[in-house]
Amino acid sequence: MWKKILVVTDFSPNSLKVIPPALAVARRFGGSIHLCHVDEEEQALSAHSSDELVEFLETVEARRTAWLENLANQVREADIECEVVRLKGWASKEILRYTEEADIDLLAISALGAQGFKALLMGSTSTNVLRNCTRPILFVSAHCHPAEDFDIANVLYPTDFSEISVAGARDAARLCKETGAKLELFHVLKVPTYIPALPGEPPLVMPPRLLQSMDSGFDAIQEDVADLLPEDRIGYEIATSQDEADAICNGAVAKKSDLILITRRGQGVLDGLLFGRVAENVARLSPVPVILFEPETEAE
Repeated sequence: MWKKILVVTDFSPNSLKVIPPALAVARRFGGSIHLCHVDEEEQALSAHSSDELVEFLETVEARRTAWLENLANQVREADIECEVVRLKGWASKEILRYTEEADIDLLAISALGAQGFKALLMGSTSTNVLRNCTRPILFVSAHCHPAEDFDIANVLYPTDFSEISVAGARDAARLCKETGAKLELFHVLKVPTYIPALPGEPPLVMPPRLLQSMDSGFDAIQEDVADLLPEDRIGYEIATSQDEADAICNGAVAKKSDLILITRRGQGVLDGLLFGRVAENVARLSPVPVILFEPETEAE
C-alpha cells in the first residue's frame, strides 16, 4: 500500500516524533524509508560571503551529516531499508518536488518550519506541504507524542457520506486488513450554537429520520467494505458538535484510536484562509498521528 516513505526532519524534537509511526507503517507494508533534510542556508545566504560564513556552513554540514547517518542507522537497526536524502533550497518547495520525482507513496512530516510572524506571512513548511502535496501525508502534530513502539490497532475514519468519503472508506478498510486493526467509522453532525431549553420545555433532539439516514449511510459503507473487513472489526458512532475537527480529535481519544485516516477536499482560497479546512485542522490538533489522502472516485 505504502512502500516508499519520505520522512522529513529538521532535527528538532518535534520533527523526530514522526519516526515511530513512519517505521510502523514501513514495517507493516515492507516499505523503505527515505530520510530527508533540506538545507536552506545556501539559498538564504547566497548573497553573502566571508571566510567565517564558509567555515560556519561547513561545520553545520558536518553536524547534519552525522545526525542524519545516526538517524538512518536507527532505522536500519529496525530491519528497514533507509536512504539518506539531502536537499538544498526552500524546504517546502524541495520536499514537494522530491516527493513527485521519487514517486513517494507516503510523506511523513511533523509540525516544523517557520514560526511566529514569518509563518503568518509566508506559511510554515508543514502548512505549505499539507496544502500542496498530492500524495498521502502522515502528519504528527505538536500535540501528539507517539510511543517508540507505536503500532496500529485502532483506526478512526471520519465520514460525511459524500462520494469521496465513501470511496476513501475502502482505503481505510484495506489499511485495517493489512495491519489487523479495527476500523471505527465516525460521523460528526455539525450543529449551530447550543440553544438551551426554557424552563418546562423539553430539550431539542435530532429527528428520527435524520438518525435513520445516517445509520443507512454506515450500513452502506459496511456493505461496500465487507469483502475486506468482517462486521465484527467495524464500529461506528455519531457525534454532534459545532466544530468537526475538535469532535474528531475528541473521538480519537474516546475510542483510543492509534491513527486517524481522513480524506482531503479542496476549498476556495478565501474559505481556506478564514476558516481553515477540516482535514488540516484535524492534523494540527490531533493527539494521534493522522494520514491525509485523496481517494479516487468512480467519476475520476
